[in-house]
Amino acid sequence: MYFGLQMFGAGKLWREDPAAFPSRVREMGFTQVEPCVFLGGELPMQIPGIWDEGTFRREAERLQAAGIQIPSMHVFAADWDIALKDMLRIAKECGVHQFVLK
Repeated sequence: MYFGLQMFGAGKLWREDPAAFPSRVREMGFTQVEPCVFLGGELPMQIPGIWDEGTFRREAERLQAAGIQIPSMHVFAADWDIALKDMLRIAKECGVHQFVLK
């Protein structure tokens, strides 16, 4: 059984020090995270704990380099038709295999 950290709840830790966040996640004993990402259009406003796709890609590199897996993503969207295309692309390019739709 694996336990992961849902990023919306851990957003404050990430905002405090994004560069140190992966090591803090590992120190807590987690090896997986589930970020909240806005797809299918432009993020209408900055919402703490919700990333746009660009932030996801930057942070995914940092997390994966530290051995943190991202098997799932919590998705918010403006346009679900576009978001579905984004999810298929992200699944192929980033290895995310589960999407939780909000």
